[in-house]
Amino acid sequence: MSTESISAQPGPQSQRQKPPLNLEFSPRDYVTYLLSIDAEIEHCLMVQYLYAAYSLGGSQVPDVYRNAVRN
Repeated sequence: MSTESISAQPGPQSQRQKPPLNLEFSPRDYVTYLLSIDAEIEHCLMVQYLYAAYSLGGSQVPDVYRNAVRN
């Protein structure tokens, strides 16, 4: 073995080699995947939004539930 083949310094040959692209998802599949994650996050946050809205009371709470919110 020569010392050139094990040196840590990049040579002209290593600059030409590019890492292979990860094509696990097509662009459309990747966007669909990200949107499904976004929908899950929004669904989880919706419970907190609704709890906050009802705990604050006000005109957004239907008349039927206003007494339950105030207690």
